[in-house]
Amino acid sequence: MLPIDQVDLVAAASEWVPAWLGPQDHPWLDALLDELKRFEGRTVREWRARAAEPLRAPCSARRQRMVASLLEARCVAEPPTTRPLPRERRLALFLEAQRRRSALAFDRDAILSETAARLGMAPDALADALHSDVPSERRVSLASAPADAHALALEANLAMAQGLLRAAGSLEIDVGGGSRAVVRQILLKRLLCTVRPAAGGVRIEVSGPYALFRHTTLYGRALASIIPTLRGADRFVVRARLRAHGRPKTVRIASGDPVFPPGAALRRYDSQLEERFARDLARAAKDWDLVREPEPIAVDGTWVFPDFAIVHRSDPSRRWLLEVVGYWTPEYLESKLQRLRKAGRSDVIVCLDDRFVSQGMELPRCCPVVPFHRRIDVEAVRRILEEKAPQCPAAAPSRSVRERIGPADLFLDFAGRRPPEDPIHERLCRLRTGDRLDLVEADGWITLRNSDGEVVAALAGKARERWRTLLARIRRVSVAERIERRAAQSPLPYRAKLRVERWVVPVLEVELDAPASASSRGDLRPGLSQGSEGMGEGIGGSRRRERPGPMRNL
Repeated sequence: MLPIDQVDLVAAASEWVPAWLGPQDHPWLDALLDELKRFEGRTVREWRARAAEPLRAPCSARRQRMVASLLEARCVAEPPTTRPLPRERRLALFLEAQRRRSALAFDRDAILSETAARLGMAPDALADALHSDVPSERRVSLASAPADAHALALEANLAMAQGLLRAAGSLEIDVGGGSRAVVRQILLKRLLCTVRPAAGGVRIEVSGPYALFRHTTLYGRALASIIPTLRGADRFVVRARLRAHGRPKTVRIASGDPVFPPGAALRRYDSQLEERFARDLARAAKDWDLVREPEPIAVDGTWVFPDFAIVHRSDPSRRWLLEVVGYWTPEYLESKLQRLRKAGRSDVIVCLDDRFVSQGMELPRCCPVVPFHRRIDVEAVRRILEEKAPQCPAAAPSRSVRERIGPADLFLDFAGRRPPEDPIHERLCRLRTGDRLDLVEADGWITLRNSDGEVVAALAGKARERWRTLLARIRRVSVAERIERRAAQSPLPYRAKLRVERWVVPVLEVELDAPASASSRGDLRPGLSQGSEGMGEGIGGSRRRERPGPMRNL
């Protein structure tokens, strides 16, 4: 991974993205690889001198140094481990030189020949390998060199991404499909994370105990190790909050970015049993799509990651989760079944090894169970898909109305009157379309707060009066879009109060319960989905009232 001061960033709206290497960089990357091949077997010191010189293809000197340092880390031979070691060779040579100097018979060639004969080496080989354990005198090796410019560009991009994550104080990761491997890596590295369901997947917020006090190398490497696990995700977005080039920034890395070098194909399924089931289901149920490792189920403060989601191609509301429970230790299986029983989900199909069924343990009664022996009965699963309708807990009411809180309803200068270092600007930059917010009434104000309870905006006077009467009917508040407000757009009398030149203002979409009178007219549109099935409760934005407090604490 690369130091953050070697990574170039490009502004993209309110976020920053790395300046990835791409096809436009292939000419000079090819030239650099050609030079590396010429220096095979020569010292790192010689390679550094050549890599600092211009190449035949023009490029940025800064980017050339960045890739050259990456090649040096990849393509340097390990110090010799066979006896005699370099330090033993030096000791033998220096002792022989001291003996001959004392005898007034100092002759360099004779000293080399005598020492080499004693060590069983050629004199030239002894001279060349004398300092081969010193970093600058180690030899360039092509054993681990990238195959071509494309592979080198991808490796450099991965090193940039990992360098950025190593410098991050916290991460926000949206993963759709394949989230279990990401969470497993985070827990393996002993990082603290919060997992929340999101549209089509999960949102993982990562921090760690080290970040509370100081940023350590250990913590940074743990964060950087997350990037390779995202290769198996169907889609992902990583937002890293860090300090780069003297300023706080939010850097975005997403699926589709060129950060994964070619390598061995990832294992798509955890076992041959799952792989056979996926293949058999694709043949037997052509109207259903299989999603690997969908959103988790919350149970008693922990998460159960189902193996699959099965979704009807033309009717996404027909959706099942499927968990494969193979034969393992009785304690492990009992704890897994206990979590499934506590979840109380009727939209989960449990495929259970028949050896476990024969032991007479209590099975979950809320969901269908399909016993199997070595191979999952796809026909039994298909019958459940076709004949039963999944009943998801906490389903949203079917009738609702939608309204929009736009610029005319907001106190537009609310954030603009705060200095650049105020945390509200960082909170606004982190907001994304679809993020849930809360409308909170306190001390006569109605403010918008994020999932951490932090204020990001406030309603204007007239809008406060209207929305105060609607708070009890709000189901969900989400960000519809973000607009940029400039100081020049504010009325002239109020510009003197502004502390920044530009800031972000969120435009909101609000879903409300339909009033009884509206329901009788039948003029309502269908309500919005409450996020992932069975997990809308306690996740989405809502309304709440707080005891009055001074606005200066916002």
